[in-house]
Amino acid sequence: MQSSSSNGTRRSAILAAPDLRELVIEIPEWNVTVLARGFTGRQRAQFAGAHRGDTPDFQSIYTDILVAGLHDPETKEPLFTADDREALMGKSGEVLERLATTILGLSGLSSTALPEAQKNF
Repeated sequence: MQSSSSNGTRRSAILAAPDLRELVIEIPEWNVTVLARGFTGRQRAQFAGAHRGDTPDFQSIYTDILVAGLHDPETKEPLFTADDREALMGKSGEVLERLATTILGLSGLSSTALPEAQKNF
């Protein structure tokens, strides 16, 4: 039987572990460097919930991924908010897809998750 102090130590270790995968990416088309970060459990659940159902909003999938997963490499603060979605939609689709698939990969979702989802709907 585990002691409560042993359980408390494990709990603390789990909650303190830096387990979000990150990757610094240079985006030559935009002349910037960004930090791509995998989804937290909350972000992953919100993303999955927002894009399920009879009519998932494929127009916002890339921007939702970028809003959740792109950060300033120095401050680690998010680069975008929900208010930036429309402006992001006007950027290169190739760049958006490249960044989205990178973030999905860092989140433990296959890089084919997005095309597979689109194929199923």
